[in-house]
Amino acid sequence: STQVAEGSQRTRRDLARIEVALEATARDRINAVRERIQRELVEQLDHKTKGLLHEHGELQDAMLSLAQQATALDKQYRTLSTQRQQYKVDAEVGAAMSDMQARQVAVLRQ
Repeated sequence: STQVAEGSQRTRRDLARIEVALEATARDRINAVRERIQRELVEQLDHKTKGLLHEHGELQDAMLSLAQQATALDKQYRTLSTQRQQYKVDAEVGAAMSDMQARQVAVLRQ
């Protein structure tokens, strides 16, 4: 019974660590992509500003590209958020199964 309870606790801790790691990974990836896009945009805008009168069309293309990148980033975020929810559900199911097994063992021992 104590071994099952300890196993259940370890499982819960492991699932919580996985969830925290997934959240941190998602946050880090999103921040890295956001910083890269911002840096690229600043570089593009610095270059484009010098020749804005002659290169207006190129600036519009750069903005379109940035909008597409932002859309891709949003899609990645939604995907990671969905995965996080799935892992959370898996963790809850695992915890519920551990609790149920612990109760069953307790009942069997009585």
